[in-house]
Amino acid sequence: MKTLRAFITMVALVVVGYLAWNGYIEPEPDGDSTAKPTATAAPPVKPAKGVTVTSFRQASRLLKVIPEDRQAYLRSYFGKGWIDADKDCRDTRQEVLARDSLVPVSKGCRIYLGKWLSYYDNKTWTKSFQVQIDHLVPLAEAWDSGAYQWTKATRIRFANDLKEKRGLVPTTTSLNYDKLADDPQWYIPKVNKCKYIASWIAVKARWSMTVDQREKDAIDRVMKGCPDRKLTITRAKIGLLPFAAGTGTSNRNVTIDSIVYSGRSEKIILRNTGSSPAKLIGWVVRDEIGYGQYRMPKTVIPAGGTLTILSSEGRKRLDAAGNPVQHANWGDVWNNSGDTATLIDGKRKVADICRYTGDNSGKARC
Repeated sequence: MKTLRAFITMVALVVVGYLAWNGYIEPEPDGDSTAKPTATAAPPVKPAKGVTVTSFRQASRLLKVIPEDRQAYLRSYFGKGWIDADKDCRDTRQEVLARDSLVPVSKGCRIYLGKWLSYYDNKTWTKSFQVQIDHLVPLAEAWDSGAYQWTKATRIRFANDLKEKRGLVPTTTSLNYDKLADDPQWYIPKVNKCKYIASWIAVKARWSMTVDQREKDAIDRVMKGCPDRKLTITRAKIGLLPFAAGTGTSNRNVTIDSIVYSGRSEKIILRNTGSSPAKLIGWVVRDEIGYGQYRMPKTVIPAGGTLTILSSEGRKRLDAAGNPVQHANWGDVWNNSGDTATLIDGKRKVADICRYTGDNSGKARC
């Protein structure tokens, strides 16, 4: 019987081998006989133009570390408030409330009821007045980090950016007041820190903003305890003012003539001592502590003429002699006990300095 079984087995092997050799049957894949052939891996999808796909930690390296250019920030530099970009009667706040509600909301222009999660504290709210729409990167911080170089249209788009969900966040009202205009050096929520920092990096990278060293150190400290996950960044289109686009001017003939620190509106007067008009693009004048700082719009000072910069609010104009007059909107900054005025040209070089001490005349000549 054993001989017969051996004979049958041998014949079966010969037949199978013959059929396999001639291609009539496919050999079983290695391993599990029920396994299916592995599908060919699809080629990686190339990110769309303007989109960067990177890791959490790699993304932080996209941010340039430079000292912040502390300007005299005004909220109005980013527009008067929320706008209705698509003209559907809902401004940006209402659009974010509708987008981020965890339950359906009404179809009207204003939203009163919904359900919103504030991830800064993991609290849920059902009435819209209980949440603020937080600019994750505050407008003042954006200004310091590069927005002072943007056109006003770009700043308004940033302040109302609905294309980047991480940039505008429903937040418990009290927390929004706690945060104010702080960067991660001063404010990081007690919960969801990794999400917050990843979003901070994504928004700053989207708008090509910079970080200062202490801000970067705070980001790095949080990242050490976070998983290195994928981060997708979609770049925004940014319009730059002329001086930021590399066309800032310099002119040795433009100097600080005098500072008037008395009267209803203090002022600083620049003079063009040259025999031809001086075009000023990207010029800055600042006081000693940096609070009174004014970046001039494109300005032409006539030959031998002056530029008067008032500390009050108002529209730029020409005086009776045809010399330009502008308003810095910064409040009173000069004082009779002494101050230092620094004039910086469009190439970011110091053009002139005026120092005075204990002048009681009301007008300091430079």
